[in-house]
Amino acid sequence: MNLRYSHTVKKRAIDLVDFQSKVNALAFTPDSAYLAVATNDRWISIFDAQSNERVDHFSTKPNNKGPKDYLVTAIHFQPQDDTQQPKLAVGQSDCILFVYRWAAQDDSSEELVWKGKKSIVNKFLESAAVVSIVWPPSTASQCVYALTNGKIKVGNLRSNKSHILYAIESFTVSLAMNLSGTELISGHGDGSIYKFTFPTGSQESSCVKLCDSPQTPLLLVWCTSICVGGNDSDLTFYDVNGNKEQVLSFHDDHHSTFNVVCGSPSGQSIVVGRNNMLCLLTREAQSNQWIKCDSKPLVNIISSTALAWKPNGSSVAVGSASGLLNVYSTIHRRYLYNNTFEVTHVSPSDVIIHDKETPNSTPISIQSTVGEIKNIDIYPEPGSTELCYVVAKVSGALILCDIKASPAKISQILWKQHSEISFSFHDANACLISSHKELSVIKYGEDKIVGSFETDFTSLSVVSLRTDRNDNDSTKNGQIAFLSDKKTIRIEFLDDMYKSPVDIYHHHAIEFLELSCTNRYCLFLD
Repeated sequence: MNLRYSHTVKKRAIDLVDFQSKVNALAFTPDSAYLAVATNDRWISIFDAQSNERVDHFSTKPNNKGPKDYLVTAIHFQPQDDTQQPKLAVGQSDCILFVYRWAAQDDSSEELVWKGKKSIVNKFLESAAVVSIVWPPSTASQCVYALTNGKIKVGNLRSNKSHILYAIESFTVSLAMNLSGTELISGHGDGSIYKFTFPTGSQESSCVKLCDSPQTPLLLVWCTSICVGGNDSDLTFYDVNGNKEQVLSFHDDHHSTFNVVCGSPSGQSIVVGRNNMLCLLTREAQSNQWIKCDSKPLVNIISSTALAWKPNGSSVAVGSASGLLNVYSTIHRRYLYNNTFEVTHVSPSDVIIHDKETPNSTPISIQSTVGEIKNIDIYPEPGSTELCYVVAKVSGALILCDIKASPAKISQILWKQHSEISFSFHDANACLISSHKELSVIKYGEDKIVGSFETDFTSLSVVSLRTDRNDNDSTKNGQIAFLSDKKTIRIEFLDDMYKSPVDIYHHHAIEFLELSCTNRYCLFLD
């Protein structure tokens, strides 16, 4: 992976006075379509991430109509992607956190959402300034934020009340969350780092001291390792138990200390801002060590003040002290598939697929949780030339994606053998995989194999898959018909594991079979 300068946010998209104002915080919407920019003059701008045009611009409000002598210190979008009612949490130095919501009309397009009614739906008045905000994806109605007095609190959007998760005697300087959103860590002025685990099932919440950093943990990011940076020129990496893994030194780079840091959505890469330099770190698979992968001078930027990595992993936004906003693409490799789809590997395990023939289409992000994506194939819908189905081969896994669905339906399953494998996309809801005398059914959007059946006859002429509902559309009625031997048809029920299979015997060898669209009849020829 490397960094490549993409563009600067257009000056005509914002007023000159805003353009010269320091960027304090950046945040992308969960679908990567829009970017929020908070500046030193207490204004927030929303930009279209594709066209770079400003779609909204508004002034924040002080605490209890007080004087406008505060700063916007942190912003974060609600993780659940409701494009018709996006919510943005705004933390301020005057001891308050606001949650703004945009409400579109029923017939409004996504672009018009930002022109709709904007209102403050939650306000959490605190006793100290807000330092940072994280928003666990599993609890979209609860926003977690850190205060300078050492308290880590959670604000409930439904009750409009907040409570303390935990409190440390030393003031808070940083806050970060793990990739799954189940744990968070906070850095404090005395060098201590604490870890909080959210309750899951029978497991109760817990808070433990993770480690003591040799420097004040001003920069904190949790990827596959926990990265800690301070006021020296070292980055220290810890594992989830607080054991030191590695120290990366930047003493010979002559670019002063670290300003800002952010991690990639996959957790495999980290970008660090050092005044007018941007450094890219990646985790090497073989050595399991973090290495300096790339370094780029920032275009027209003297000091970087904010970073945000696009949720789809394709680029990093960099804000500066002068108000300049640059975007750098993070590309592992890129190519054009069948002159139709642009396939971009933003990391070994992250791929973005964009239909170039439909410029306004939403890019599809495919992420592997088990390893590097080795190969991408896109198959047409049966009876058509339109490419609709993506198959990504991973070491030990398969990823299937129905890109014609809105949103795209993605499935990831464990799969060891990639040779002598074929795919059938005749069913609209599921993919049929045949490999080594075995048939497997995977429904799009489900990370599991619905059914696996052994047979010596895997030709599509003697296999029929139907996952549609029955006539009255009240119950699921998925079935697969195949040959258990050359004269016997076996029908298995995919949605009822307790239902016994049906065998149909015939006195001649069967050469063709097909289930009816309602799964009530089976046609076969000998």
